[in-house]
Amino acid sequence: MSAPHPRLQGRRLFQLVPALHRGDAIGDEVIVLHRTFASWGMRAGIVCPSPDAGLEEAVVDPAALTADGDTVLVLHFALPSALTALFGTSAAAARVLIHHNLTPPRFFAGDSEELFAISRLGREHLLSIAGATHLGLADSSFNEQQLRELGYTRTGVLPIMLDAAKYRQVPNPVLLAGLRGGARNAAPPPRVLFVGRIAPNKRIEDVIAAFSSYQRHLQPAAHLDLAGKVASAPYYQTLLQLVRRLGVRNVRFYGHVTDAELLALFTAARAFVCLSAHEGFCVPLIEAMTMGVPVIAKAAAAVPETLGDGGVLLSSPSAAEVAHALHAAVEPGPVREKLIAAGRRRAAAMSPTRHLPRLQEQILSLLEPR
Repeated sequence: MSAPHPRLQGRRLFQLVPALHRGDAIGDEVIVLHRTFASWGMRAGIVCPSPDAGLEEAVVDPAALTADGDTVLVLHFALPSALTALFGTSAAAARVLIHHNLTPPRFFAGDSEELFAISRLGREHLLSIAGATHLGLADSSFNEQQLRELGYTRTGVLPIMLDAAKYRQVPNPVLLAGLRGGARNAAPPPRVLFVGRIAPNKRIEDVIAAFSSYQRHLQPAAHLDLAGKVASAPYYQTLLQLVRRLGVRNVRFYGHVTDAELLALFTAARAFVCLSAHEGFCVPLIEAMTMGVPVIAKAAAAVPETLGDGGVLLSSPSAAEVAHALHAAVEPGPVREKLIAAGRRRAAAMSPTRHLPRLQEQILSLLEPR
């Protein structure tokens, strides 16, 4: 956190977010930024129609929202909501959009009519407020380009703000003991981890195919853990059928997990794999590197930008290529140690504190007479 700034003290800043959930990357960022804005001396608040229990203290009633020339509105955008119109019509306020990416509708065509419609509507919402936004920030240069294509003229990059303290908490002891198999002397079987929504753009079928090759040819005892909310039930069923068809063993879908459960999964994992076709940032890459888990990833969308030199990037890899990369990352030796060290350096380089001075400068400039 920073010291109060004389030109920001007493100024109002409201973050607008459709949902505020514990353990959610956007929710975590909203809380980190709320504390940051308050530390600058701003009168900070959060406008959210559905906060999780225990997070209501900072939430203000939208009807009581005052948006004048001393006010900054920050809209976190990942889904269409009624907050888009509130943001667009608050003409007196300085308005900042933080764009967390929209998965293109093509990934949901023929799979989920609901997600297809939400994605299309989200694009319409983004278009509708392009002219009303004074500054469009994006989690990555990849997302920033999406804003520019939609007509946003003043843009920048603000990597998503993660709460570092979250990764120093105690992992769920019961789950961790189960993942380790209770072994005291013998090494537990290697576990490969994927974290993310169960949605078509994540290409989890490629993860399963690569793990199948790894298990069949290199490590028969390996386990695959997949954690994340099921966004598309038909896609989830397709994945279950693929597991059965390939005869893959030791595959488990965990669904949504708590922070403590997530930490247990990362602690037990020997490698993290991401073969997604579309990511606007990919928070689990940072989480894996922070936790000292080697990363194997496909070089697609924003993944190369987020991962940097902190892991293994593969371009259009086959299942066999991913399997061999996993084997090198899992087995003890210099390759594994090098990947762990590189990941930790990259995670440190993405620390939120590195970007806060620039964010403060941008907010100060917006509060100048326009």
